[in-house]
Amino acid sequence: MQAMIEQLQQMKLTGVLEAWREQQAMPTYHDLSFDERLALMVEREYIRRQNQRMQRRLRQARLPVHATLDAVDFDVPRGLRKIQFLEFAQGHWLQENLSLILLGPTGVGKSFLASVLANHLCKQGHSVRYIKPLTWCWS
Repeated sequence: MQAMIEQLQQMKLTGVLEAWREQQAMPTYHDLSFDERLALMVEREYIRRQNQRMQRRLRQARLPVHATLDAVDFDVPRGLRKIQFLEFAQGHWLQENLSLILLGPTGVGKSFLASVLANHLCKQGHSVRYIKPLTWCWS
């Protein structure tokens, strides 16, 4: 049994190992068939890896604010139509290899809105990178 545990650790199947230990400790699982228990262990590993990927995408995005779609107040006057913003959040423009640039005066929440979109798209499985624009001044 110890050899199996070490092999699971070496293969980095910690979700499977956690699920197996849980199943061993709880008699609730003992009446399930082998296939049912295996399916639960595989599902645990799958969910763990999906969560890791999402967390990695969010970390690599370097968002200034971690906010979700429900945090957007569409009543704030910024010239943004709710339906248009929600369409951007769906990410269809990404399949068409288009870019999205948010423009507007200082203080209307461009960085916040970009962070909301990026956060939502990361959760959908897209890689995102927040880049703060450079300000150029000439005299």
